Amino acid sequence: MALRINFADYKSSPLSCPACGWKGEGKDTCQNAGGTVMDLECPNCFKMLAIISFPTYQETLNRGSEADRQAALREINFREKFRRMSLKNPDELPDIEGSTISFTFRSVSIKGEDYSIIEHQEQEIWREPMVWEGYGRFLEIGRILKARYGARMVDLVPDETAETFLYGDWLQASDLITAFRQQLRV
Repeated sequence: MALRINFADYKSSPLSCPACGWKGEGKDTCQNAGGTVMDLECPNCFKMLAIISFPTYQETLNRGSEADRQAALREINFREKFRRMSLKNPDELPDIEGSTISFTFRSVSIKGEDYSIIEHQEQEIWREPMVWEGYGRFLEIGRILKARYGARMVDLVPDETAETFLYGDWLQASDLITAFRQQLRV
């Protein structure tokens, strides 16, 4: 069974492989990160030797380097700002006239901070902090818009300013957004 090692200690933790006899430290292993954990594998035979849980924000604030603490504080502040500013329900949106309504989803940087902007006929109707690989958030916003405007809402068009944030490096994101936009028209 793989060991559980604290993130702060894993690089210098002595490890040995029961399968091939390799001995070394955590920093010398093959490291595979995914989700909230990282596993350390023997560099010779790839047997899993240890599982490392990534630190919580509080652990980072208590034990992390100054750079790690500053990064954790930025993330905590961003999450709080997003919680405050994000669109949560249809009632937050304005009344809009018209038998068909199409929206544009774009990105803008204001004083070094990136925002998602939802526009109708070049008029901003919502703004919130932009998230990386925000295709999931795009779908959430689209569903909220559809709940507010019903069958009159026919599209939510991402413009070129938002594509990097929306798609990130997930290759299927563009297809997912295209399929969602087609569903809006039904």
